[in-house]
Amino acid sequence: MDQGTALERVNYFHGQLLSVSDMKAEQEYFLAKLRRHNRHLHGWGVVSGLKVTIGNSSEIVVEPGVAIDCAGNEIYVCTQLRLKIPMNLDVHFVVLQYTETKISPIPTALDSAVTIVEEQTFTRIREGFLIDIVDVDPLSGHQGEGVGTPGCGSLHQICIACLKKGLRGWKIELKGRRRT
Repeated sequence: MDQGTALERVNYFHGQLLSVSDMKAEQEYFLAKLRRHNRHLHGWGVVSGLKVTIGNSSEIVVEPGVAIDCAGNEIYVCTQLRLKIPMNLDVHFVVLQYTETKISPIPTALDSAVTIVEEQTFTRIREGFLIDIVDVDPLSGHQGEGVGTPGCGSLHQICIACLKKGLRGWKIELKGRRRT
């Protein structure tokens, strides 16, 4: 659903024949409403947790937590994660991105003019995340406003920490935190 248009929802009535497109429209309506709520009422950024610390000289530890991206997606990290720090540069950025993965495949038969072809269709979508250490801050060219604002409305990585190599090892500057 385009974020610049009015939201539409299914108008149910007795005897109505519902199709796949009706069910998708129902889900899209509630997802768009939730994302709009998240963006405009709460703003993007780290909501809680997601603290980044040095685990040892070559890795970081990211604690569990919740963030909202510029598209209004909730990103839930439920376990502690450890990532190896690349040693090629003196500055790195810890980034987080919302993902969706289709899961629970079932066989489906497609009837073509010549033959029946069996394919797989996925019955669920799992919300998840990617966390990575990159060399460029994904928000360096960000067209939206800062943390805690509705942002740009696009799906992209958000930076939760900056790693800087110092004389005594890595230093961490937490980023993407909303002021409370």
